[in-house]
Amino acid sequence: MMTTDFAELLESPVDAFAEGLRFFRGEGMVNETLRRLVADLESHRIDYSIIGGVALN
Repeated sequence: MMTTDFAELLESPVDAFAEGLRFFRGEGMVNETLRRLVADLESHRIDYSIIGGVALN
């Protein structure tokens, strides 16, 4: 699996736009990171809440 640095992705307007589209489809880097974080917190039985712009999506 190839990883991409988010800051590098934002350097290209075309790539940044494509990542924005993926985000709103629930398929972006932020979405995947959030899924992994939630799975880890739940596996350790840690309560959590999501706030901000990600919570609204």
